[in-house]
Amino acid sequence: MKMDLHRSSAAPDGIWITNEYFSGHLHQTLPSVFRSIATICNSNSGVSDFYIGVASGIDYFEALKSRIDARKIAWGVTHMYLLYGSSSERYTRAMEHAIEAHFSGKEQRANIRPEAFSGFNHPPATFRNATGGGGGRRGQSGNYFLYLAFRKA
Repeated sequence: MKMDLHRSSAAPDGIWITNEYFSGHLHQTLPSVFRSIATICNSNSGVSDFYIGVASGIDYFEALKSRIDARKIAWGVTHMYLLYGSSSERYTRAMEHAIEAHFSGKEQRANIRPEAFSGFNHPPATFRNATGGGGGRRGQSGNYFLYLAFRKA
């Protein structure tokens, strides 16, 4: 697994974008990604809404910046955290689908080992995904990045 710890950067819309992420096989990294979401969105964090999405491109910052749209701005998104990075769109979409299934209460549809979900409670924040994972536009060439966008007071 890779954990790249550097700086956060503010996008032009004032949204903070991080560059820390996990990489590796889906079943190895999924528990770490769940743990990250639970930590970021815990009841003491001030996070009220969150969204999971996939961005693609050569550079993580440009990829995430391109995903800032009117809907996220209308929700008042303040942060976009990188969670997972891969050169495989399939792994990244599967990760997105598993997370969406968990937070929408549809784990049985995710085709992921049940132990991957154990011990991860739903954060008190509102989960904003509407399409069920994989509903965004198709990726560009390069790398694929799973991100967590959220509003923090």
